[in-house]
Amino acid sequence: MKFARSLRAFAESMAEQLEHGRYFHLVSFSIVFAGLTALRALAKPLWYDELFTYYMSRLPDMKTTWSALQAGADLNPPLLYIATRTAHAILGDGLIATRLPAILGFLLMLVCLFRFVEFRCGAVYGFAAMLLAALSGAYAFSYEARSYGMVLGFCALSLVCWQWATEGRARPFSLAGLCLSLAAALLTHCYAVLVVIPLALGEMVRTAQRKRVDWPVWISLTVASCVVAIYLPLLAANHRFALDNVTFRPTLLVLAECYRILLNPLAGPLIGALGIVAASRRPQNSGEPKRPTGEPKGFPLYEISAALGLVLIPVFAYLVASSVSHVFMTRYGLAAVVGLSILFASFAHRYADDRTLAGAAITLLFAAWFAGGFFLWMANAAGARVSAASIGGTPPHVYEIAPEMVEKDLPFVASNGLFFLEADHYAPAAFTSRLVYLSDPELAIRYTGTDVFDRGLPILEKWFPIRARVEDYSSFVGRHRRFLAFGGFDHPLGWLTKKLLDEGAELRFLGQYHGPYGENLLLEITMPPVESALPPKR
Repeated sequence: MKFARSLRAFAESMAEQLEHGRYFHLVSFSIVFAGLTALRALAKPLWYDELFTYYMSRLPDMKTTWSALQAGADLNPPLLYIATRTAHAILGDGLIATRLPAILGFLLMLVCLFRFVEFRCGAVYGFAAMLLAALSGAYAFSYEARSYGMVLGFCALSLVCWQWATEGRARPFSLAGLCLSLAAALLTHCYAVLVVIPLALGEMVRTAQRKRVDWPVWISLTVASCVVAIYLPLLAANHRFALDNVTFRPTLLVLAECYRILLNPLAGPLIGALGIVAASRRPQNSGEPKRPTGEPKGFPLYEISAALGLVLIPVFAYLVASSVSHVFMTRYGLAAVVGLSILFASFAHRYADDRTLAGAAITLLFAAWFAGGFFLWMANAAGARVSAASIGGTPPHVYEIAPEMVEKDLPFVASNGLFFLEADHYAPAAFTSRLVYLSDPELAIRYTGTDVFDRGLPILEKWFPIRARVEDYSSFVGRHRRFLAFGGFDHPLGWLTKKLLDEGAELRFLGQYHGPYGENLLLEITMPPVESALPPKR
């Protein structure tokens, strides 16, 4: 009993501090979060998708950027590149600057989550919802130089503006904020259009409850949605590519994977949080005092409906992909984390009898879990560096192989466009002078179902400062009967090694390298004599 009283006193003290010092703690967390996430951003090289953001943002001006988008160099609407160009202008073009829009966007989502939940459930539950989102699988995209962090930030901001508008708080500004934040989300990623659905769903439920239409809110949503007209030239450029590949194909398995990515890191903290809620439940007729009447009452039904709509965004994305775009990636459903965090906070606030104890304990648990995860990452990163330093002669990337280690005059063919663009960006000139990607859209479609690299990389050569070469397959093998090839044999986007085997080429194994896209083989290719070459399989 003495321990329980001490625990209650600690929880009440902590809750009081969080309530009265909410803005101090919110600012403190924001600074810590930005600093820790910037460290993660520094530790990770830009990968294939991020290099698009980097190069697009370094084009001479936005007019050139828009021309590149219309040509099919990338698919995102222009706001991502405007934000990245601004960060580059202020901080240079380093890793942190390139990823700064994502970091700030994700942080904006966390702050807005706190505000949205705090308004209905109090500060302790606002912090709990914010920390839960930071613990989710969406956090990995907070330091990725793509649109997802910004979309999450604008999505959560539009939710807060909608809440303020429905409550009549600074209504002209909240309506303007709703319109502008939603439009900003739509101008950042094409799939952000799905954010409109949860807001419209919540407003429809609110309309049914009030039995009258709030026209200014609907006008704000409608005006913001008009910016989707900018998608038309982007979608027209995207339709030039064949995309019938397992990597892009919308399936129920990919839909399930979307939720798994978000929820998998939350298994531990959620189990602990549910245990706290269960432990706070009082037995019936226990004689404990009832909750004070001044406690927050929780979310109205229309806000719960909007949160449920957010949770279902991956489902909406799957349906759109199945019927319209035919492209669905797991990251298109990241906005579900906003709804999940709100629904969890609502559940804990409603079903914890001792709200003060439960809210403070859950917040403390999530904060400790977040800090522990970062320190574990630091320890693993330090251990990896020590391990790499102790194994001399084992380069982390194949493009760090000294050209002198293999025959000098042999071209080095990347059988995977992902590796090609990354190696072109990071490899020394001695390597990129030998680096080639072999392009043949018809062969690519036959073996993989997509020509995204074979049509896409020649487009990139016109807009990006690519140092390596993209060459026609038939022309290259006609001139080079021996060359080196690197890539995963079974990678779903790679077709070269399969084609070489079909043509009867000799593939001599030189080495195997583990990379971010699986195991890669370094091969020496010897094409058969022209007179004995097998007829190509058509």
